[in-house]
Amino acid sequence: MMNTLLIILLALQMNVSCKKEPSLEPECNSGSPTAEYNKDFELVWHKRSSVGFTCYSTIVTSSNVIYFLDPAGFGNSETILALHKTTGDTLWVKQNQGSNRKQKLVGNKLYYDGRGDLKCMDVITGNITWTINGSANKTLNDFIYANNKIYTFFDLGSGIVGDSTKLYEVNPITGNSIEKFTLYGRDRNGYNQAPLGLIYYQHPNGNEIIFSQSIGYKPSITSERGEYYAIDITNDSMYWDLGEYFYDGDINSKGIGSSPIKLDNRNVFINNGWIYNASLNLETKTVNWKTSVPSTYRTGKGIMVELNGKVFQSLGNNYNLNIINSNDGSLHKNYSNSLGFDNWSPSMKKYNNAVYLTSTAGLYKLDNNGNIDKQILTRELLAEGVGGSYQYLDIDLSNGYIYCTAGYNILCIKEK
Repeated sequence: MMNTLLIILLALQMNVSCKKEPSLEPECNSGSPTAEYNKDFELVWHKRSSVGFTCYSTIVTSSNVIYFLDPAGFGNSETILALHKTTGDTLWVKQNQGSNRKQKLVGNKLYYDGRGDLKCMDVITGNITWTINGSANKTLNDFIYANNKIYTFFDLGSGIVGDSTKLYEVNPITGNSIEKFTLYGRDRNGYNQAPLGLIYYQHPNGNEIIFSQSIGYKPSITSERGEYYAIDITNDSMYWDLGEYFYDGDINSKGIGSSPIKLDNRNVFINNGWIYNASLNLETKTVNWKTSVPSTYRTGKGIMVELNGKVFQSLGNNYNLNIINSNDGSLHKNYSNSLGFDNWSPSMKKYNNAVYLTSTAGLYKLDNNGNIDKQILTRELLAEGVGGSYQYLDIDLSNGYIYCTAGYNILCIKEK
């Protein structure tokens, strides 16, 4: 009954479209006081729900815009909602999907983690075309789409049963899979592996390499560590094992951070989530550089994007946005305690030579040198509920429309 009510609220009650300037009329934001907003953008449409939610992902497709929404108090019941891009009309709704971590759009197919399963969805209809099932002792860790294939890790070491993590190659059309490599906890000092953050690299000799950061854990005790390694799936062998690369005895150097990003065709950028950054050359298996950020600038988790020779690192959980020079790891710029922090679902997107990000304080645009070009939205705009936080955004590259959520609201805006 509760799930049915939720669907009705999301699909039917969110039916207001506002295009008035320079303020929002009361009927457009459910009676809240009129709010002035930044004249650098225009509100195309917005829809309001009477129930709170956390938005874990927003995905613009060629036919619609898809939101992964976890209603307040529902845990991992997650609803997937598809709206018309220009009107905001509801196209379809799928409930109880249990996905809030990872999605990848390829054409009209959306691959995502659904409660430990790897699923393929047709974005036009919302129908699932295939599923690779996990189980109580088999859980999807992460996946990547590359070279017209899906590479995915499943952890078979959950609880106290088993100690292996398997890498599979998956046909993205049929969902058929082939086991390619196995990691055993007994070969890593008893630490089972949960890879979270993958990079595909093809060596000049043609071999396919999967680089991964991973949480190493022991099932029987509370013990985790961050590990880094690259697997040669062509030769079914470990290509480069860096182990606990960042750990220096400080507990804050023990974990993993943002998912690694590829700087060019051979170099990757990794971050331990609090102190260190590093650049690795996957062709020569050498470290280009390793640097740390000042203690007052440190922050945890988040995500990263690269633009103009700089790595933009999202605010994380400690109110710091760091911008790192990718050539030597030096700190280019820091914003501290001025832009809020990441709220559950950090988001940064590149568009038109700029970086867009959301936070608990608003939605910002930074130029390619890391300067704040504009604060497009502020916390006060349509930001009732859920702390008033702006959450996951995506941008339609064909017209610049920006889709995000704020409080109880789903927004479509466009810069002037």
